[in-house]
Amino acid sequence: MKLGLALYNALTAANVPADKAEAVVDALEAEMQNQLATKHDLAQLELRLYRALLIQTLTLAGLMVAIIKLL
Repeated sequence: MKLGLALYNALTAANVPADKAEAVVDALEAEMQNQLATKHDLAQLELRLYRALLIQTLTLAGLMVAIIKLL
């Protein structure tokens, strides 16, 4: 990972011991892996939201038709 290497180099240039710099990079990469969404994650979320909104819209349309028939 370019970011990890750049961070490692910056930390070691600032006189941080290599083992501690590596620990920081590893911790950051692990956190990014768990907390950040990828493009694929966002695409899946978009699809789930689209489906949920479609179901909600169709349900409301069906309820409106049923209410109109009752009148």
